[in-house]
Amino acid sequence: IKKKNIIFENRCPIHLLIEELTQYDFGLMFYNTEAINFNYVRISEPNKLYDFCEAKLPIICNNVLPFREIVEKNKIGLCFDKIENITKKKLNEMKLNYNYNYSFPSYDDYESDIKKILENLETCIPH
Repeated sequence: IKKKNIIFENRCPIHLLIEELTQYDFGLMFYNTEAINFNYVRISEPNKLYDFCEAKLPIICNNVLPFREIVEKNKIGLCFDKIENITKKKLNEMKLNYNYNYSFPSYDDYESDIKKILENLETCIPH
Protein backbone atom coordinates (compact mmCIF):
# COMPACT_ATOMS: atom_id res chain seq x y z
CA ILE A 1 0.00 0.00 0.00
CA LYS A 2 1.45 3.38 -0.95
CA LYS A 3 0.27 6.83 0.03
CA LYS A 4 1.92 10.18 -0.56
CA ASN A 5 4.82 9.61 1.84
CA ILE A 6 3.89 6.31 3.51
CA ILE A 7 4.75 2.80 2.38
CA PHE A 8 3.10 -0.19 4.00
CA GLU A 9 5.14 -3.26 3.10
CA ASN A 10 3.98 -6.85 2.81
CA ARG A 11 5.67 -9.67 4.65
CA CYS A 12 9.42 -9.98 4.54
CA PRO A 13 11.49 -13.16 4.93
CA ILE A 14 12.61 -13.38 8.55
CA HIS A 15 16.32 -13.55 7.68
CA LEU A 16 16.03 -10.16 5.92
CA LEU A 17 13.69 -8.47 8.37
CA ILE A 18 16.04 -6.43 10.57
CA GLU A 19 18.03 -5.18 7.59
CA GLU A 20 14.78 -4.21 5.86
CA LEU A 21 13.44 -2.43 8.95
CA THR A 22 16.52 -0.22 9.24
CA GLN A 23 15.43 1.52 6.03
CA TYR A 24 12.28 3.00 7.58
CA ASP A 25 11.50 5.96 9.83
CA PHE A 26 9.33 4.17 12.41
CA GLY A 27 7.45 0.97 13.15
CA LEU A 28 3.70 1.03 13.67
CA MET A 29 1.97 -1.19 16.21
CA PHE A 30 -1.74 -0.47 16.03
CA TYR A 31 -4.35 -2.79 17.53
CA ASN A 32 -8.11 -2.83 17.72
CA THR A 33 -8.49 -2.87 21.49
CA GLU A 34 -12.21 -3.56 21.20
CA ALA A 35 -11.74 -6.76 19.20
CA ILE A 36 -13.27 -9.87 20.70
CA ASN A 37 -9.99 -11.79 20.48
CA PHE A 38 -7.71 -9.00 21.70
CA ASN A 39 -5.75 -11.34 24.00
CA TYR A 40 -3.72 -12.56 21.01
CA VAL A 41 -1.96 -9.18 21.06
CA ARG A 42 -0.51 -9.75 24.50
CA ILE A 43 0.66 -13.23 23.55
CA SER A 44 1.85 -13.08 19.96
CA GLU A 45 2.65 -9.49 19.07
CA PRO A 46 5.70 -8.71 21.22
CA ASN A 47 7.87 -9.96 18.35
CA LYS A 48 7.14 -6.74 16.48
CA LEU A 49 8.36 -4.78 19.47
CA TYR A 50 11.58 -6.82 19.67
CA ASP A 51 12.21 -6.57 15.93
CA PHE A 52 11.66 -2.80 15.86
CA CYS A 53 14.03 -2.37 18.82
CA GLU A 54 16.66 -4.57 17.22
CA ALA A 55 16.51 -2.38 14.10
CA LYS A 56 16.70 0.80 16.28
CA LEU A 57 13.37 1.85 14.80
CA PRO A 58 11.19 4.24 16.83
CA ILE A 59 7.82 2.67 17.63
CA ILE A 60 4.40 4.25 17.31
CA CYS A 61 1.75 2.28 19.14
CA ASN A 62 -1.68 2.77 20.57
CA ASN A 63 -2.17 2.78 24.31
CA VAL A 64 -1.92 -0.97 24.95
CA LEU A 65 -0.35 -2.48 28.03
CA PRO A 66 2.36 -3.69 28.33
CA PHE A 67 3.63 -2.03 25.13
CA ARG A 68 2.93 1.47 26.39
CA GLU A 69 4.95 0.84 29.55
CA ILE A 70 7.94 -0.50 27.60
CA VAL A 71 7.85 2.24 24.97
CA GLU A 72 7.46 5.14 27.40
CA LYS A 73 9.79 3.86 30.12
CA ASN A 74 12.63 3.21 27.68
CA LYS A 75 12.00 6.22 25.41
CA ILE A 76 11.75 4.10 22.28
CA GLY A 77 8.71 5.64 20.68
CA LEU A 78 5.34 7.30 20.97
CA CYS A 79 2.02 6.03 22.31
CA PHE A 80 -1.38 7.45 21.45
CA ASP A 81 -5.02 7.12 22.46
CA LYS A 82 -6.32 8.29 19.08
CA ILE A 83 -4.45 8.23 15.79
CA GLU A 84 -5.67 11.79 15.23
CA ASN A 85 -3.47 12.92 18.15
CA ILE A 86 -0.26 12.13 16.27
CA THR A 87 1.25 15.28 14.82
CA LYS A 88 4.35 16.06 12.80
CA LYS A 89 5.75 17.85 15.86
CA LYS A 90 5.25 14.74 18.04
CA LEU A 91 6.91 12.52 15.42
CA ASN A 92 9.91 14.85 15.26
CA GLU A 93 10.16 14.93 19.07
CA MET A 94 9.98 11.13 19.13
CA LYS A 95 12.92 10.88 16.74
CA LEU A 96 14.95 13.46 18.69
CA ASN A 97 14.33 11.78 22.06
CA TYR A 98 14.70 8.17 20.87
CA ASN A 99 16.93 6.03 23.06
CA TYR A 100 19.21 4.39 20.47
CA ASN A 101 21.11 2.58 23.24
CA TYR A 102 18.12 0.52 24.32
CA SER A 103 18.00 -3.20 23.60
CA PHE A 104 16.14 -6.10 25.11
CA PRO A 105 18.08 -8.57 27.21
CA SER A 106 19.82 -11.15 25.05
CA TYR A 107 19.86 -14.91 25.40
CA ASP A 108 23.13 -14.58 27.33
CA ASP A 109 21.34 -12.57 30.02
CA TYR A 110 19.00 -15.50 30.63
CA GLU A 111 21.40 -18.37 29.99
CA SER A 112 21.75 -19.43 33.64
CA ASP A 113 17.97 -19.35 34.12
CA ILE A 114 17.45 -21.41 30.97
CA LYS A 115 20.00 -23.99 32.14
CA LYS A 116 18.18 -24.34 35.48
CA ILE A 117 14.85 -24.81 33.73
CA LEU A 118 16.29 -27.42 31.38
CA GLU A 119 17.94 -29.29 34.25
CA ASN A 120 14.66 -29.33 36.14
CA LEU A 121 12.73 -30.54 33.08
CA GLU A 122 15.28 -33.25 32.50
CA THR A 123 14.54 -34.72 35.93
CA CYS A 124 10.79 -34.63 35.22
CA ILE A 125 10.74 -36.20 31.78
CA PRO A 126 11.11 -39.99 31.66
CA HIS A 127 13.83 -41.37 29.37
